[in-house]
Amino acid sequence: MVYETPDGRVYNDYTNGFSVSLPSDMAGDISFSPKTVSFEGSGAKLVISREWSWEEDVSGFLDYYFYTCLLSPTYRENSSIELLENTKTKDYERLTVRLNGYMGKYDTYTYLDIMTGSRIFYHIMMKYSSAAPEAEDLINRVLDSFRYFAP
Repeated sequence: MVYETPDGRVYNDYTNGFSVSLPSDMAGDISFSPKTVSFEGSGAKLVISREWSWEEDVSGFLDYYFYTCLLSPTYRENSSIELLENTKTKDYERLTVRLNGYMGKYDTYTYLDIMTGSRIFYHIMMKYSSAAPEAEDLINRVLDSFRYFAP
């Protein structure tokens, strides 16, 4: 369900139990729902999924199963990947990397993992150009507006 608002759209995913506010030009793609939903526009692409950790330590689970390569200095050096940010709070974790020398459309990735206080978490992959100044605004908008609820 999508609601138009004065400053964009609010996407409500009742199957996966979340809502998020996005700019009006971000077109949604639910062809892989309920596993993932994606949005593209505003110089970025987002993919959102509801995930589950089989370990109590969700942060450790993410570091090992999702980000082993990106957190490895050797892997990053050999792959020309630059770690720009690795922030962890009790509410979310944020990892940003840039693919140095990559000539494609999107050379920077931010991964947001929204914690729920249980083994369930929401994984958001955002990819965009490092030359896009509006990317930081979009990341903050997603972080500020993302809400989860019981599906």
